[in-house]
Amino acid sequence: MRCEIWWTTPAGDLDRCLPLLDDTERTRVVRQHREIDRLRFATGRVLVKSVAAKWLGVAPQDVVLAVECDTCGSALHGKPRLREPASGVEISITHSGRRVGVALAEGGPVGIDVEKESNVTEPNLLEPYVLARTERESLNEMTGEPRSRAFLRYWTRKEAILKASGAGLTTPMTRCLVSGPDEHARALSVPGFPPAGSSLHLVDLAPGGGYIGAVAVAVPGPVEVSENFWDRSELFGSLGSHL
Repeated sequence: MRCEIWWTTPAGDLDRCLPLLDDTERTRVVRQHREIDRLRFATGRVLVKSVAAKWLGVAPQDVVLAVECDTCGSALHGKPRLREPASGVEISITHSGRRVGVALAEGGPVGIDVEKESNVTEPNLLEPYVLARTERESLNEMTGEPRSRAFLRYWTRKEAILKASGAGLTTPMTRCLVSGPDEHARALSVPGFPPAGSSLHLVDLAPGGGYIGAVAVAVPGPVEVSENFWDRSELFGSLGSHL
């Protein structure tokens, strides 16, 4: 099984993204209060459609995403999936700061998360909502930057798993247990996941300086994860003949 990770930076011009967005996606763009949030969301959609198009051998405008919340059924939030063309490819999208990332995997659900290190300056305030007691104890002797990075390693691993499961924040992060930040990434205990017959693979990513990321893939056998960077100018340049 393979899993591809693609990183890029947010578009500088929202108008360049709009031709590849459907009506629901444009509505979600409008609902974003900040310009950077609008750019990150739109760039994520353009990136995942471009990568999926390359993977499936179709044009980017032929890739249609479906988003539906597993809890309330809303089409304005939830786990994105490929609706067209029909395939066994699963997708996940993430963004933080100046980093936008997507993951595509075959054979099972996938979840990706990235966090900008400088966004978390006081991890001790968030730890009770993210870490189990044993995990908090492992950070007690850490201070300053190492503690912040260790906390984000926990955070991104857990967020990736919960996004792959489709549960999102409906499952408390404290119930999802992962290995320590200085250990090889692996899931220790996740309620109701992965599905029977699948193994949960957890991999730390390298989104670039100042960022920490992880991907989780649930597939029956081994998985090969590759990371790639799609330059923003090349991303939009590659769409010129299709838009």
